[in-house]
Amino acid sequence: MKYSSMLLWIFLIFCVIIFTSNAEEISPETIKKVKPSVAIVYAYDGSSNDPVSQGSGFFVDVRDNQSYMITNFHVLKSILGTEGHIEIDANMGGYGLYSTKLIVSEDISHDLICIAVDIPEGSAAPPTLQVNNSMPSEGESIIVVGMPDEEMTVSNGIISSISENALYGGEVLKITAPIYKGSSGSPVINSKGEVVGVASYYSTKSTYGPYYAIIGDGVMNLISSAGSSQEKELKNFGLTLNDKNRSQGYDAARSNDFEEASSYFGKVAEENESDTDAAFLAGYCSKEAGLYENAINYYDNILGKNPQDVSALIGKGDALINLGNYSEAVECFDRALEIGSNRLDVWILKGDALYKIELYNESLNAYEKALLI
Repeated sequence: MKYSSMLLWIFLIFCVIIFTSNAEEISPETIKKVKPSVAIVYAYDGSSNDPVSQGSGFFVDVRDNQSYMITNFHVLKSILGTEGHIEIDANMGGYGLYSTKLIVSEDISHDLICIAVDIPEGSAAPPTLQVNNSMPSEGESIIVVGMPDEEMTVSNGIISSISENALYGGEVLKITAPIYKGSSGSPVINSKGEVVGVASYYSTKSTYGPYYAIIGDGVMNLISSAGSSQEKELKNFGLTLNDKNRSQGYDAARSNDFEEASSYFGKVAEENESDTDAAFLAGYCSKEAGLYENAINYYDNILGKNPQDVSALIGKGDALINLGNYSEAVECFDRALEIGSNRLDVWILKGDALYKIELYNESLNAYEKALLI
């Protein structure tokens, strides 16, 4: 990280630590209320009938003797379009074992999927959790209730930051509550017992995180789309080649294999020239892999179609900094600001570029603007 911006990030982290002292604790009563809504999710192969992946999930709705459950898309991805099936173990909540092949809706970019479970006649459905789609606050106390190693665990922490992340389809929560293998799809719960996010990935670079969660708004959108979606069986829910490449790209990028990710997203962008989302992701991953010229080519392709694409301007500017083209990078950031962007990363990157060309007063001014956001 550049020394000029390191102090700014230290200051922001210090602010989050201050917020923590005011965070509202989550009561044991809230935890007790949440637990029965959480279950283990197994994906079973159709030929061997063996489990091929495991995650966690939580119930969000009951419609016509069916319970709807949310988990991560990557938990079930390997059995979509096959003769496999899903088993949901809600025994720890006191509700038994369910088997299903019904998919209601999915959102690859947010790593979410909704499944339907038939509730036997005369049996009580597991309780549902309420999803809060309003923006949570940095420093807010949360817990993650999940089922790693087939045992229910409760991890506590805070929301350390909320930021735009291309790999999660928009804003994402960075949390301090640990996410373990098998916790994917666990609800992130606030002090009111509401779902504010879904545990998704943790960094493979460190044992101590960071940990990422999909924001609650993505869950609400998935539930809303479920109302207009026709349920499909697993075998009829196969992915197109582009969807497979896109999904592989997300998996690779979230595992920090950015060069491989850029290849997958590049295939989607090449097949669909109008798919600027795929082109942006290819550019983003190329940049993270150090393939800066490739990244600029992808960003220029987007800007050729839409010169006012702020994210492409910022990405191109970032790549230009890494190539040492600081003045050209500043031009990209100025264009983004003229369009109306007031994102934190624009001001920080502009400050970095100005510092490199020894415009120290202008650089300091850019950092001060970042601190006001």
